[in-house]
Amino acid sequence: MPTISWANYVSTAESFFLPFVIPESFIMSIKIAIVDDHPKARLHHTEILSNMGLEVVMTAWNGKDFLDQLSLSTTLPDVCLLDVNMPVMNGYQTAETLSSQWKQIRILGYSVDNDEHTRTTMFKSGAHGFVEKFGNPEELRKEILRIAALDIC
Repeated sequence: MPTISWANYVSTAESFFLPFVIPESFIMSIKIAIVDDHPKARLHHTEILSNMGLEVVMTAWNGKDFLDQLSLSTTLPDVCLLDVNMPVMNGYQTAETLSSQWKQIRILGYSVDNDEHTRTTMFKSGAHGFVEKFGNPEELRKEILRIAALDIC
């Protein structure tokens, strides 16, 4: 039996927010899509998530662009970081479509509008979580881990 190194596991402080310890190998395997109409926000979040060891496999500038990419892709993301306010197809509409056609993709809504109505509407549209758009990167990481691990709870 192989020896388990605790260095390969999420910290105990982080496990306070999660009901179990998540192996580092699971964290490193999480594939992310970022859907945001602002190029600087996409770049910002791509850099943050990449520095955390998460792989950004897809970016899109609105929901329609994202759904078009999904229909052609052979690699699906595990988690979609989805902006609420976008042209052509907003986050609510995109979340509804993802929830019905790509149920295996976890949706993490995010917006600068961090009010109760925005969060509630996003959850009703199918989101599994919600964070502030330019909030604490560690909170973003914890929420990604939480919703990515929903299937293994």
